[in-house]
Amino acid sequence: NAARIIKSQGIFLAIQNIVGIPGGSLEADFDTLRLNAKAKPDYAWVSLCNPYPGTELGDYAQKNGYFDGNLSKILPTYHLRSPLKIKNKREIENLHKLFAFAAEYPQYLAIVKLLIKLPLTGIYELFRKIFKGWIYYKKDRFGIKFKPRDKIKNMIKFLTEIGG
Repeated sequence: NAARIIKSQGIFLAIQNIVGIPGGSLEADFDTLRLNAKAKPDYAWVSLCNPYPGTELGDYAQKNGYFDGNLSKILPTYHLRSPLKIKNKREIENLHKLFAFAAEYPQYLAIVKLLIKLPLTGIYELFRKIFKGWIYYKKDRFGIKFKPRDKIKNMIKFLTEIGG
C-alpha cells in the first residue's frame, strides 16, 4: 500500500534489495522478487551481498564460512559477482542481473527461472545495464526532459561504467 501511495503522488519509487545473503536461499531471493513485483516500483534495484569488514553481516559471513576474509575478493561494485561461498551462487548472480526486469514484467518469471541456470552472466550484466538505463529515462526519473542526443550519451555512460 505504501508503494501505491508514493507512486500516486508522482514520486519515482526505487526499492532497494540485496540477494545472495549468507544463510539465505535462491527461493528466498525469488520471494523478494515477487514482493517487488507486487509493489510495482518504478525500478527494483538489487545488489549482491558483500561482506564488508567491520559490519555485522561481514563478521557473520566470515565466522560461518561464507567468506574467507580475503578483501581483494570484494569488488568496488556490488553488481558484478559475489565474493561469498553460497549455494546456487551462479543462479543468484544471474538473478541479480535479471531481477529488475522480472519485477517489471513478472509474467516472465518462469522464463527467468530457466535463464538463471545458463552460464550467460556477462550477457545478463549487459542486459541489466541497458534495462536500467531504459527504465530510468522511460519513467523520467529526474523530472528532466532529455533530448534524444543526451539520452544516447547517458546510455553510453551507463554501459561503460564499472558496475553501474
